[in-house]
Amino acid sequence: MSCNNRSRPEETSVISLSEERAPVLCNSKRMTSSVSIILFKCMCWIGLIKESNRHLSHRVAALTIKMILILVNLEMWISSVVTFRFSDWKFTFFFLAPHLLTSVIYFAVYFKRNLIKITIHKLDELSESFNTIVINLITIVVCCTLMVLLTFQIIQFHHGHWDIAYIINLPYDITGMLLICTKSMFGFLVYPTLIYLVSLLYCVLCQSCCYQINNLTKEISQVSPEEFDPIQQMDVLRQKARIDDVLKNVQAIFSVPSFFIIAVNVLKCGSLLEIFTGNTWENSSLFRNMEVVLYSLTSFCCLFIVSWVAGGLPIQMKQLKKEFNEKVRSRLLCTRNLGEIQPKNNLFGQSDFAFTGCNIIIFNRNIILKISAFLIIYAFLPSPERI
Repeated sequence: MSCNNRSRPEETSVISLSEERAPVLCNSKRMTSSVSIILFKCMCWIGLIKESNRHLSHRVAALTIKMILILVNLEMWISSVVTFRFSDWKFTFFFLAPHLLTSVIYFAVYFKRNLIKITIHKLDELSESFNTIVINLITIVVCCTLMVLLTFQIIQFHHGHWDIAYIINLPYDITGMLLICTKSMFGFLVYPTLIYLVSLLYCVLCQSCCYQINNLTKEISQVSPEEFDPIQQMDVLRQKARIDDVLKNVQAIFSVPSFFIIAVNVLKCGSLLEIFTGNTWENSSLFRNMEVVLYSLTSFCCLFIVSWVAGGLPIQMKQLKKEFNEKVRSRLLCTRNLGEIQPKNNLFGQSDFAFTGCNIIIFNRNIILKISAFLIIYAFLPSPERI
């Protein structure tokens, strides 16, 4: 922690808690330090991080993603209407909801893409970010999930287990396989790949904020009470104000998407529980069941990781405030200087900040238990189909 010039005490009398400079948007090479190079490039390709207009390929790819979102949802609605039976309304709902809500998530983030770039830039200005190797590996795994699911679809088609609505009469030759590959690839690109990439970006930004708060807490703990003078305290408050700005941006970007991320994965887990507890599991092919297991693992992991990472922020904020107050108290007892200006609680900023989803879901570690309890109750709740 740097101690600013002591010969200018007038600087410490004014604290700019909303210290804003016009954001000078950095180039992509520097911005990747916060979100990792692979995740950053994926976000650029799908249009959720806006780069320079020089990258024509990114603009074309973003436009293609939007068209795929529309076409996939249109195709699913048409197939559902053609084959709809009232007795299967629950299956139809679970079939349509993930892809439809993924489109809502995409466009909610898309309209905030400039703020995403500014937020990443602010994170880079605070300090060096955490290791991005793990983020790169997770991004690769997310992208590989699409290929694994596509492989399962090809195998099912090859063995004659393809049973999707109005395309059941496709010929089982190379033409039919190409059509199935194209349709399945577009569908898997929308869900689960797209929603997992957005979830990963949210987790990375949340974890970056927690990392900065934890670093600030460590800096305070390493300073002795004698050295923690008003100048040092003002420096902490100034850094805390900059972190608060980033937190507000992340909340503004992901308030709506985070709510629907939880909703989509809860719905998906619910639909998969229907398969596990019903007769569908026994009557399905091996690779269809493997696909269900993969969906189950990835959906639950997405639920758990998003809830755990976003829910860790209140813990870090409380630790920071506790360390700051204890250090100020220790200095007061050590120096016994009652005339020294003490920072008031309201100057510390938001000490109880927590990310929320549409102000409906409050992200803390307890939410994991609540969601798990809901899914367990749903799994064992009797339904007319099971009676």
